[in-house]
Amino acid sequence: DLSQGIINTIAIGPAPKFLKKSNVYYSYDGHYFYSSYNNLVHDKKINKKPYYNYYQFVSHRSTSYLDNSIYDTYLSRYNITKKATSYPCLDNESILYDQADAFFRIQNKYAINASMMYALALNESGLGQSQYAIEYHNLFGHAANDENPDNANQYSSIYGCIKQHAFNFLQQGYLNPKDTRYKGSWFGDKASGINVNYASDPYWGEKAASFYYHLDENGIDKKKNPIKTVQLSKDLKVYAPNKKDVLYSYTKGNIVSIHILSEKNGYYKVTSEAPIKNNKIDVNVLYKNNYAYIKKSDMK
Repeated sequence: DLSQGIINTIAIGPAPKFLKKSNVYYSYDGHYFYSSYNNLVHDKKINKKPYYNYYQFVSHRSTSYLDNSIYDTYLSRYNITKKATSYPCLDNESILYDQADAFFRIQNKYAINASMMYALALNESGLGQSQYAIEYHNLFGHAANDENPDNANQYSSIYGCIKQHAFNFLQQGYLNPKDTRYKGSWFGDKASGINVNYASDPYWGEKAASFYYHLDENGIDKKKNPIKTVQLSKDLKVYAPNKKDVLYSYTKGNIVSIHILSEKNGYYKVTSEAPIKNNKIDVNVLYKNNYAYIKKSDMK
């Protein structure tokens, strides 16, 4: 509420280098920044190129290298030290306590970033203290839409919920370039990424990214998972490992973020958004070291 000066504060990542610590800035999208509200209204931005926060735009197909203990260490900041067994739970209890192993087991099987899933669970379940999380084992708000939140899916276990999230919701849906829900495999915002279709909250992407940022406070995952994020000035084709067949493509103007594995001979070798079989997308098979190629000249 700009007129009343009432705000909420959330840290989503390191500040862009072009911002000065002592100054106040305005931004409506987190990509362009303005030195005053008047400059925002008149589009007098201070940065010519858009800024993309790493934790908001890293792919779910990246890998988390965090130690399992970091999850419970994070919960301890909220004085959570026990696993919840019933709802309502005590203030020091959470259904997510001592559950790190389940997230990393799913990462190992389905190749989806464990800490991004955990960050999303923290955001959707109120630190693992919500009724749906405790009674339904529903960590991600599956089917709990705004019109009928009690329609939330019920699962028999935490592991079963994470498995459903990774394989059915993500691999076959939000990470599937051939699915209507697909807008990119990153948390994103209302312009690109999972948040285009996952949640009605326009700042859902920032909130999920904030949890991941705090989990990765030493920057371990950020260092090991380099990305490149741009708004395309031309159409972009993503090629199969044979560098001939086109797996999927993006149109000019889209915001695209790629997880870079290596660079060689004018190509980026990147993680594919979906599993590949016989040089084609196949979301019904397990994702095993799948990669794709993008021409560096197209990534502009």
